[in-house]
Amino acid sequence: MELSLIDPKRIKILTDDSDNMRKALDPTSLDPTIPEKKELLTDIQKVTVIYTAISPSARSLLDRLEKSLWECSVSQGDEPLIAEINRLAERDLGCALLVSEASKIIAEDDYRDELEYIYQNQPATSSEGNGSKLFDLSVLTSEMKDFVDALLPVQQKALYVLITNENPQSDLETIADEAHTMPQLLLDEINALAVKLIGDIIVDAANQKPQILDEYIDLLKQSVV
Repeated sequence: MELSLIDPKRIKILTDDSDNMRKALDPTSLDPTIPEKKELLTDIQKVTVIYTAISPSARSLLDRLEKSLWECSVSQGDEPLIAEINRLAERDLGCALLVSEASKIIAEDDYRDELEYIYQNQPATSSEGNGSKLFDLSVLTSEMKDFVDALLPVQQKALYVLITNENPQSDLETIADEAHTMPQLLLDEINALAVKLIGDIIVDAANQKPQILDEYIDLLKQSVV
């Protein structure tokens, strides 16, 4: 029985033909501007943690982005929500999830697949509403009601502690730790919203013991549930 000899030239021709076929089927070989597709949903767990941890108001911002293909116009009151989302994103992803530029809010491209998946497979989330558990908004002036109602849940807790506790620093640190922020930053965000909605700061945070300004403390005490 005769054994056929391996022809190296023939093997090379077959190998080259196979390589050429693979390149022909790969669209990136024809158009180098097409990026290679990243591995799908690599950060789904981290983005899900962020989505379930943010307040209902912050999720409503993501709802707007989802309905407008992850890019929408900035509206009044969006900046604190962007900060809330990005604070958790920085912790879990190491970078921001949302970018605000030229009066627009844009979801980062790298996480849009994860966000799409979350909206197609809704996880359980907190249903905690603004202002309904800690304050009776009906006793407040219209201006102050708008302010308290616009606060994030963590900011409402901080405001509640400032109203009801003569030495709030320890409780503020606990609240801030749970929200992965710092007490001073939390108070600054409350004052920034107050300036926007009532034209004045509401917390004197300059001293070692922060406190509500005298002109607002009595009214807010009446609203405490």
